[in-house]
Amino acid sequence: MDKNEIQAKKGIRAIRFKGGEALTMKEVDLSKREVHMVLNAFGNRDDDGDVVHKGAFAKSLAERGVNANTPRKIAYLKYHDMQQPLGVFKELFETDRGLEAVGVIDRTQFGDDTLVQIQSGTLNQHSIGFEYVWDKMEYDEEEDTFHIKELNLWEGSLVKLGVNENTPIVEVRGKFTDAAAEIFDDLEKHLKSIEYKSQFDIRKIFSRLLALAEYGAKPSKDTLRTEKQAAVDVIDFGKIAEVIKFNHKIEQK
Repeated sequence: MDKNEIQAKKGIRAIRFKGGEALTMKEVDLSKREVHMVLNAFGNRDDDGDVVHKGAFAKSLAERGVNANTPRKIAYLKYHDMQQPLGVFKELFETDRGLEAVGVIDRTQFGDDTLVQIQSGTLNQHSIGFEYVWDKMEYDEEEDTFHIKELNLWEGSLVKLGVNENTPIVEVRGKFTDAAAEIFDDLEKHLKSIEYKSQFDIRKIFSRLLALAEYGAKPSKDTLRTEKQAAVDVIDFGKIAEVIKFNHKIEQK
């Protein structure tokens, strides 16, 4: 199965989320406000039919990890929300178990409240926000499994349940895969010069918009299209990204 076929089978999304039972906190040092966590496990087949292999995060860690020379480091968040940063990652590393991390929670009221929730057990899971790297995936038809050799990691989040994003419609898979791929390719061309947090937020918004359109998708191209589908077809995503980019520059002045 080639890259395009894998994209079609997976469905196009700019941002995806992974979590699971194994992706938990290992220990918490309250005096240092540090949390040792497993963000993503290696070697097991998850609910998306993916097996993530060791080394999948190596490129992201080199480019945007703790020691990378960039302001756009992998973010430590709450609920996958760039508006709710918890602090920073002190360590990010791969082990045989999976992608592990040590996060330091900021000394803010938000951070204090989060530590209380960690102590009580209210929040005890972690999840990641990422993009697939399509040419670094292989599909095993017999196992109905995608073997993932590389992922583009954006953030690691503290969550209530280590599952997909708290808006389930993001994971709806439907039609218009080719058109969606073109839309996101066009969008990516306009995002690179936009501030890191805004890139993530924009990708997330457009993933949800596309999912909403796909939710009502019909199995045949010959069938009548819903108003939501037609609306997505006429949206110029490039122009929208340009407007967002322009407004962001104005806000910085």
